[in-house]
Amino acid sequence: MLQKDLFNPMTKTRVIEDEEFEKYLDIIARQEGETDSRLIETLKKIFMESHADSVAKDTLQKIWQNFEGPLKKNAGLANFTLDFGGCRSDHFFPWLASVQRSPSEALEMAYGYGRNLKGEFEYAKDDPWYMDAARNLPTLAFHRERQLNVANLVTVAKGTRHGGIIKVADLGAGRMDWARMHGFTLEPEIMKIEAFDKDPTIEAAELFPMGRVKSGVTYFRRDIAEALHTMKYMETLDVIIMQGVVSYYPVDYFLDVLTRVHRLLCRNGVFFFDLQLDCVYYRWSVATFGWPEMKLAKSASAAIDLIEGLRKKLWEKGRKFGAEYALDTYNKSPAAVMVTLTKI
Repeated sequence: MLQKDLFNPMTKTRVIEDEEFEKYLDIIARQEGETDSRLIETLKKIFMESHADSVAKDTLQKIWQNFEGPLKKNAGLANFTLDFGGCRSDHFFPWLASVQRSPSEALEMAYGYGRNLKGEFEYAKDDPWYMDAARNLPTLAFHRERQLNVANLVTVAKGTRHGGIIKVADLGAGRMDWARMHGFTLEPEIMKIEAFDKDPTIEAAELFPMGRVKSGVTYFRRDIAEALHTMKYMETLDVIIMQGVVSYYPVDYFLDVLTRVHRLLCRNGVFFFDLQLDCVYYRWSVATFGWPEMKLAKSASAAIDLIEGLRKKLWEKGRKFGAEYALDTYNKSPAAVMVTLTKI
């Protein structure tokens, strides 16, 4: 049950049918040579005219030059840009750049944030094209639901503590949207959070400007493998979080991760992660925007069977986990399976 002080700050306003994503995948699959030059010229005209009063012409020319090549190469991207008003948006092209530079920043689109054409990071409330995509694209809706579930999980852990301090580790933490965007209350007197991410663009002081002591969050620029090595020297943990990364890992490596996690958790401690599914949303994201490719589970049942197989192997070695599985609910077709393992 969600806690009453948590909320989803961005609700969907419409459902984008699966067929619409298939359309762009079909365009990409059929493409031979460069995107139709007439479409490219149309996009350039819209872009230059839409921002002529707010951005210097030479700056617009430089921005266009950076994206003209990708648009010519990927007709699916070009058509999506036309259909969703990307050239009219103050934030769409900078967002495309962030996908390659900093995926954690790119995911801030799920909350309506992004860089504008001047390079300023801001809330894009006056950008209707950007906000429509932010609210309604299924992968972004899932990101919000996943963060809300994590915020709820940690809130429940705080509520059931029996004295002492709750200890949380966030592996591959990104910008920790679960702790910033959903009404979650940081209470350093009862909870300490160790966060790990190798993204060099993340500035912890900007995420939690009240500072380490007042927020209870310590942020380390380390990848997950380094974090697990570091954490073996820590006291036992109540909650371990690992969002959005398991689908990149080989099965044998993740089995090792589960073994380490079991060792780190206290009794009844929980481990949250998710497995993305082979749905049209992710295939489209990879093909259209160049989002990093993942090993997508063919179905929810296949994802659950995989985890159940790993859980059985651990159980036979005396490392016991209870398991709960949930599909995301904000999209027409599920995008992922969210997993909560409890140490027995």
